[in-house]
Amino acid sequence: MKKTIKLKLSAGEKLLLDRRRRGETQRDAAEAYAVTLYQFRRWELGEGEGVPDVSLGDLEPHEICFIYRQRDGMSLEDLGAMINRTPCWISQIEKGDQPVDVVEHYWRTRRRKKIFA
Repeated sequence: MKKTIKLKLSAGEKLLLDRRRRGETQRDAAEAYAVTLYQFRRWELGEGEGVPDVSLGDLEPHEICFIYRQRDGMSLEDLGAMINRTPCWISQIEKGDQPVDVVEHYWRTRRRKKIFA
């Protein structure tokens, strides 16, 4: 079994992944934290003060793929075009509903980033 790498996440990235794991919208999460939607969006972007400290544990491969795409400023369409896949398929990978092998190969060979140790 492959072991995923450890990836250093910002407070905003942790908050974003936590929200995705719980299947919440930004609006739902803002209500749960008792802040405005605007404030919560700023937190996820790493802006503003008082970002909650979220503990995630180990990241799943699909979450690492999602973070790499976010950090590179790529849309689902951008990444899909690079690996000849539809944005819907990329979205399914990033949710953990499809295997990450093609996307993992892209990050490893074209971007020199690792998902697995």
